[in-house]
Amino acid sequence: AIIMSSKINQTMINEAIEWVQEHKASKHSKKKVGFRQTIELQVGLKDYDPKKDKRFAGSVRLPNIPRENLKICLIADAKHQEEAKAANLNIDVTDLDTLK
Repeated sequence: AIIMSSKINQTMINEAIEWVQEHKASKHSKKKVGFRQTIELQVGLKDYDPKKDKRFAGSVRLPNIPRENLKICLIADAKHQEEAKAANLNIDVTDLDTLK
C-alpha cells in the first residue's frame, strides 16, 4: 500500500517504484507492450512560491541513460524560448500555438 506523508525520503521513493514495478509485472505479465514504460513523480509543495523562495535547487543524475538518440522538444512561451536560445540548448523549441 502507498502511504501518504508530509515528508518524503529516498527509501519511500524506492519502495513506491518497486511497488509499481511489481504490480505492473503481475498485471501485464502476459502482454508484451510496444513502448518503453516510464514512471513519473509529481510532488506538490504547499505554501511554496518558487519565484520568491529558492530553497530547492539542484539536479538528479539518473542511473541509466534513457536513450542515446533521445530528442527533447521544449514547449515554452516567448520568454522561455529566448532563454533556451540564449543558453544554446541543443533542443527543439516551440510554442503551444504552433502545436494547435
